[in-house]
Amino acid sequence: SVDTWGRQAEFIRHGLDLELFKRNLDVHFEINKDVPVTIMCAFNIMSIFNFHELIDFVADQRSQGRPLILDISYVHNPTFLDCRLLPDHWKKKAEFLLKQMESKNFFRYEIIKMSRLVEFINSTLPMKDLQHRRREFITFMDEHDRRRKTDFHAVFPEFSEDYKAWARIKPTRNLKYYFYKLLLG
Repeated sequence: SVDTWGRQAEFIRHGLDLELFKRNLDVHFEINKDVPVTIMCAFNIMSIFNFHELIDFVADQRSQGRPLILDISYVHNPTFLDCRLLPDHWKKKAEFLLKQMESKNFFRYEIIKMSRLVEFINSTLPMKDLQHRRREFITFMDEHDRRRKTDFHAVFPEFSEDYKAWARIKPTRNLKYYFYKLLLG
């Protein structure tokens, strides 16, 4: 499972080492040249920024004759990772990603999955839900950074202004209890 590329992919999938991932793909294709590998992508609010690099990686692998497949689904839960929370200026990038995949001759079913993502990301949520979920995202990321000793702002600098704006949203529920329950089970 890889949800975007670079440091951002490693942030989303805690413990992912992309260099090791690439080496393992090399080993697989040396031994099993014609056995396809499917990269499962759970497209979420953090995927949009570097997803073009994942598309380029898959296209590059295919140009080397490697049967690599990109299977894209989108996250519904937890609701604060839903890509529909993105501001419109980021949602527009999804259409660019679709065009990028089309220009690199991705398989029809991959294009259909991306088309569904574009449709989904551009669907609307009620303002109350949107604001609440954005605030939940901030609360979760702040707690994630504290617990895992990560730095969301360093890994996602392009999202800084939106993050600051969302941080000013007043919580509507007891979010601390909710996240402790979510994180601790």
